[in-house]
Amino acid sequence: QAKTNLVCSRNCSRTLHVCVYESAKPPLRERATLRRPGEQPPWSFDKQTSSVAMTAIESPAPSTTSLSTKILGSLHNFPIEMPLESKSLLNYFASLPNPTSPSPSNTSIQSAINDPCGLRNILIIAAFQHAWKYGSLGIFEQTFLYHKYQTVALVNAHLRPSQFVPFCAEHINTLCFSEFAFGNFNAAEIHVKGMLLYLETRFHESEDQHQSTTDELCDRYFILAYSMAQGVKGRVNEYLAEARHSSQSSPSSQELERLVPKLYSHEAGGPRLCFDTMILLPSFFSSFGSFQKLNPVDVASILDCIREITSLFDVRKSPRSADQDEKSPYKRWIQGAPVLGGPSRLFDAIVNAHITSTLPMPDESQPEFQSSWIGIIVVLGMYLISVLGVWNSGLPAEDRLLHYVLRSSHRDLSKCFSHSMSNKPKGQDFWFWKLFVTALHLVHARTNSHYAWMDDLDLKLLGFIKKWADLTKTRTWEDARGKLMGIAWPATFDRECLAEALWNKAIGF
Repeated sequence: QAKTNLVCSRNCSRTLHVCVYESAKPPLRERATLRRPGEQPPWSFDKQTSSVAMTAIESPAPSTTSLSTKILGSLHNFPIEMPLESKSLLNYFASLPNPTSPSPSNTSIQSAINDPCGLRNILIIAAFQHAWKYGSLGIFEQTFLYHKYQTVALVNAHLRPSQFVPFCAEHINTLCFSEFAFGNFNAAEIHVKGMLLYLETRFHESEDQHQSTTDELCDRYFILAYSMAQGVKGRVNEYLAEARHSSQSSPSSQELERLVPKLYSHEAGGPRLCFDTMILLPSFFSSFGSFQKLNPVDVASILDCIREITSLFDVRKSPRSADQDEKSPYKRWIQGAPVLGGPSRLFDAIVNAHITSTLPMPDESQPEFQSSWIGIIVVLGMYLISVLGVWNSGLPAEDRLLHYVLRSSHRDLSKCFSHSMSNKPKGQDFWFWKLFVTALHLVHARTNSHYAWMDDLDLKLLGFIKKWADLTKTRTWEDARGKLMGIAWPATFDRECLAEALWNKAIGF
């Protein structure tokens, strides 16, 4: 017999049904401090909050009583409090089919949930994955808000200006993901800015292998978070510009919130790729597994995605295209595309490349295109901003993030220069492509702003271009452009003259 404060649909003892318990509520003093998605101020920042709220509509997700406990077990001892629908949310996430990935997900999730930091992050990821898949948080809304509040409080309690704490960084990155997943780009950008300040508390690279790996995992998760935020923001802004052009009214905050996953639903296979890839986000946690080292990655699948997006960009820019639908924000990614997925396929390739880098490298493995994971991801972001102009509305980031991205690329280029130059011609061309995109991104950024550190980096990049040109005996812009097109380069783009001027300046350097 259920107690009076519980809800029973029938007489439990007579029908042999399990009692259905009413969802617990946070205490009043905590409920007042909770915000609905997009309204929670990020940790220590006092900024104006978004008005976006998620409507808690029941979705076709599994109900509390139908969720399986066979993965986690009903008596699992969790390292944090699991009120409301926390256990059901975790079982929902752990019960999702394994995506096609080099690494099984359930075992890795099991290791992460034994760590309090990993478990909090998984619950937040599970919530926004559910919201994207079913259109709302549904029965998990209060659970999401509870763990989001607990995460913000934990970060505030442990942040120290002079000490870098990896689990705080992981929490901040997950909060960034949760904000842009609901279309709250201002809040996501505040997380990014705060994270950059926090990363600067690491005064030097650690010589300890384990600590070095932990630091790189943190950098990777941060790079993935801000890259996805820039990509989604660029697509949303493009949609809004198209809506204004066609005299449509601007969407409300609730409509904008629903728009983010809708953009990906128009890609061939996009929703499945997004949902499957979100399941793999815990692989960026330091508690995900014990990695001896993070290996270079074969970037062939990432380059295939970049080439596909470039070819679709060429179609959009072509004056011969009579079909205006091909130029619309949605139609560019429909099933007519030569390759499945578009941006979602790129997201999938990026995350799977990360997972592959955590596994032992095959003996005598020498892929044609190889790079550090960070090196290729920061460069593809610069390519999508400064060459194609499809990320972040074609605008380079502000000072700190711009410096972080360019510094990361320069560090990668310096480390792999000797190996790349001893490689086959395609490997040399790939290194030059990363270098030239980096240099062009810097020149692009300098057209709108100037910072003292830019001059020194500009000289270093020009010197690298000159050295590559001398070693490969490349002299004309036409020849250099041919090398770039062999990797990924558009037929024409807005900053073509800027690129040619950069090459000529480097040759005369």
